[in-house]
Amino acid sequence: MIVYKKSFWGVYLLTKWYGSAFTRAFIGALFSVLETLVVDYYAGEYIRDSWKHPYPYQSFAYIVGFSLVFRCNYAYQRYWEARTNLQNMSTNWSDAFVELLHFDGVFHDDTLLVNRQQMVLFRERLLHQLSLLHAIALQNLRRDWDLGNIRQHGDRASDFATRYREPYQDQPPPVNASASLTSKEMDEMMNRYRTRRADIEMGSSSTSPSTKPVRDMTAERSTDGRYNFCCQLTRLKSHGSQIALNNRLNPLPVIYGLSTIEKELLRSRDTVYGVRAGQQMTHTFIATYHSSRHERAHQVYSWVQELLSSRQKEGGLRADPPVRSRAYQMLSLGLTAYEQCRKTADTPFPFPWAQIVTLFLVMYTVTQPLVIIGFINERWLAVLLNAIVVQTYWSLNEVARDLEDPYVYEPNDLPMSLMQHAFNERLLIMARTQLPPFSADQIAPDMLELDRVEHGKATTITDSTERAPTAAATTPSPPQILSKDMMQFEEPTPEILEYLAPPNKEA
Repeated sequence: MIVYKKSFWGVYLLTKWYGSAFTRAFIGALFSVLETLVVDYYAGEYIRDSWKHPYPYQSFAYIVGFSLVFRCNYAYQRYWEARTNLQNMSTNWSDAFVELLHFDGVFHDDTLLVNRQQMVLFRERLLHQLSLLHAIALQNLRRDWDLGNIRQHGDRASDFATRYREPYQDQPPPVNASASLTSKEMDEMMNRYRTRRADIEMGSSSTSPSTKPVRDMTAERSTDGRYNFCCQLTRLKSHGSQIALNNRLNPLPVIYGLSTIEKELLRSRDTVYGVRAGQQMTHTFIATYHSSRHERAHQVYSWVQELLSSRQKEGGLRADPPVRSRAYQMLSLGLTAYEQCRKTADTPFPFPWAQIVTLFLVMYTVTQPLVIIGFINERWLAVLLNAIVVQTYWSLNEVARDLEDPYVYEPNDLPMSLMQHAFNERLLIMARTQLPPFSADQIAPDMLELDRVEHGKATTITDSTERAPTAAATTPSPPQILSKDMMQFEEPTPEILEYLAPPNKEA
């Protein structure tokens, strides 16, 4: 995701090329311009004599325009649906965490060292498991199956990705970036993104040296570096190696990291043990089966449920069952939101529609120069108008292709590392915070007054406390629920009881 300034009426955006759909549409416009020059030079007069009215071509142009608009609308809907479901997933799981955290402290004697240690152990383990669940879910959405891209929260690489690179990725990554950046490369990139961040926040000039493209840090393969940079400007980075590179440059932080045992349990198996083709599944198969890498999130979700069950057996989570079920409901809603995210990630834009729109654009690119030449005599004007029209159509198509898959293609994808970092910070602040002290002296005196209606006259708490001894002498006092320091209500008078009594049926 690219963060940009909105100063100077948006003209600043025209200086940014990386991540732009305009540069990727340049190839189609260039081909159409060359065709315009060639056709106008060799058959310009013949075409002008042949075209009498543009109406036959207008029908085709309208169809192309409508199909592009529909594709852009549905792509935009997919983008915001994916973003909404992702936010719902994070919100529900963080809500479940804070509820479980406080439900575990109900009816416990904190003076017992054993209870206190069990509470702390459960809190930290739940903190880790939910952070891991969220990270594994994001990994699946961005098609990242490398468990090495999960780092400990606060790690140097994850901190670099979440604080410097991903929020301000309006420039391409280093062309020779490997699986792990060296300290020198990371320092140089961090300095650059610090300067870039200052440019955005302070509104400095766009001619700052920090806005220049990233150079090859290793000073090797300069020719390949220029070639890769041109490819980044003219093509959507949909190749598997480019997606893997983006995932390595943006690791997902997890609180307490990923242990060796967890890696082994999450690692998918290429073969299924204990079962041959056509063989019936046995208990041995069920015991040795490991889920595929696509279902890691459900595996971690099962760990969370098992953790809660074991905690209940220890005597924790002793809130009332209807209240405790609220936390389980939030966990379930978070998993439902994750499945909605998978719906967008696993289901591409319909192939027939994408294919026919591409075919329409190719036909439009080839035939548009004939219409331009038929009605415009000046060659330079024909070339200019043809370039503008074809570039516009192809740019809309590239925008739709970018928005259709919001989790994958950099740099216009959703910032997964940043969202994971924000989720971890949310969990940590809820786990480490304490209720601040509050005194009754801080409340204004008029806020402590209680008004009630008795015989059409307002009575304050002062009046009722003065009559409280008289009522107590004639009527037994009800069991005290509120503490002595809190406000007390007086007993209802006989007149009010008579008014509230049901009507006499005999009368």
